[in-house]
Amino acid sequence: VLGIGYLALPWYALAASLAMAGILAVGLFKPEYAFYLILLTLVEEMVQYFISYPPYYEIRIYPYYLPLLAGILGVIILRIARKEPLRGSPITGVLWIVVVFEAVSSVWAPHFKIAAWLSVLVILNMALFYVILNTVVDETTLRRSVNIWIFAGVAVATAIILSQWIDVEKTIYLTKGSGLKMAFQEQVDRPAGLGGVDHVAGYVSMAVFMALGSMAHESRWKVKAFYFLLITYMVYGIILTASRGVIIGLTGAYMFFIFINPGFKKKFIRYFFMFSVLIVFTVLAVKPGLIDRMLIGFGYTGKLLFSERTFAGTEADTSMGEGLSGMEIRKIWWNNGLHEMVKHPYKLLAGLGNGGFIYYSRGTDTVTSPEVNSISFAFFYDMGVIGVLLLIILTYLIVKNIHSYLKNTEKSYYYYMLLASVAALITETGVHGLVDYDLTSYGSKYFWFPLGFTMAVINIIKDREKAVDKTP
Repeated sequence: VLGIGYLALPWYALAASLAMAGILAVGLFKPEYAFYLILLTLVEEMVQYFISYPPYYEIRIYPYYLPLLAGILGVIILRIARKEPLRGSPITGVLWIVVVFEAVSSVWAPHFKIAAWLSVLVILNMALFYVILNTVVDETTLRRSVNIWIFAGVAVATAIILSQWIDVEKTIYLTKGSGLKMAFQEQVDRPAGLGGVDHVAGYVSMAVFMALGSMAHESRWKVKAFYFLLITYMVYGIILTASRGVIIGLTGAYMFFIFINPGFKKKFIRYFFMFSVLIVFTVLAVKPGLIDRMLIGFGYTGKLLFSERTFAGTEADTSMGEGLSGMEIRKIWWNNGLHEMVKHPYKLLAGLGNGGFIYYSRGTDTVTSPEVNSISFAFFYDMGVIGVLLLIILTYLIVKNIHSYLKNTEKSYYYYMLLASVAALITETGVHGLVDYDLTSYGSKYFWFPLGFTMAVINIIKDREKAVDKTP
């Protein structure tokens, strides 16, 4: 809509300015509405303002930054007006240590300006975490957020499907190295629609679990059937992207969901069999080349099943496109980063600094990684051994709180939303995040976002338990 408006309306600048002012005004007075808009725009990456920063980096301003800024300002103003502190969580302290460490590490990072921008990104991620904690605070905002999230997932899946046939791309340069980029396209024969293939697939996979949690809580069979159709549609969109990490994460998180949920656990084999049939049938029907891509990712060489070519182990030439397979190039980048740390023991202790991996991952090659491509490795490469300790502490606190509340919460709407948000956290952060994203890049929002939502649901459950305890 932004792109079409820019091209079609002579008074676009005025209209865009008024829209931005309106969003800021609404966010300041109603920060929860700013969060709803974040849910709708978080995945949007194909409309952006960019600034090229030689030799290897590009600063990007995405649409969701505006409602995020409005939301965090609104939350702060609201809390000051009520004379209340910002709502926190059991992991907030550790996350602040991570944020401060990342910012301080800019001092020893190879490029200070890039590190400074990445520090801004990690601060924005922390702001996103706080916006979620301080807007999703009761049943009303929780239900609205879940419904909007599911709607956004369906919209993104629709964009994925449409981008098979619609290809729109335009760059408008404001200066030699800056301007506006607008696109709606496939990336290497992999439909993406509104963003990068892995990013859009990951967002939709989380929406799948929001719908699954809603379906599990629902008692009316017609509504359950409706949720099932939505889930099937979103899975169809995910498979079109051929994102291996998302498919594996979706499967693992689904197994967790049906094992933990008492109603599903009793029929674990049946529900998992139905899910497997749905996945396999959809893959064979719409994207059989995904099977070749999965085989290559696990080290297969030889004749491919759904391509006329043979994979020799160095070049991937399948229906997914050409070039080094994803895991091969990741291993090269990870090895280059580790080599730099081993050469300098202090970097092994304190990391390569904010953005250091982006620089050192090149090695002798000119192709650099845009991110660490692993959330867990990001703790190590950014902050060294100290980061590994922080990751262990953070993981312990997350697991401890999730286990406690899943075990003791009554089987109400809140329980199913906690189960759904934990499954979303597992699929996108715990599994997919092992081979994508990091702590400070553009994709890092998919670490902070599901984590914040999970903690927000736990806070709501805590508040309800306190209210029950106070009831005479």
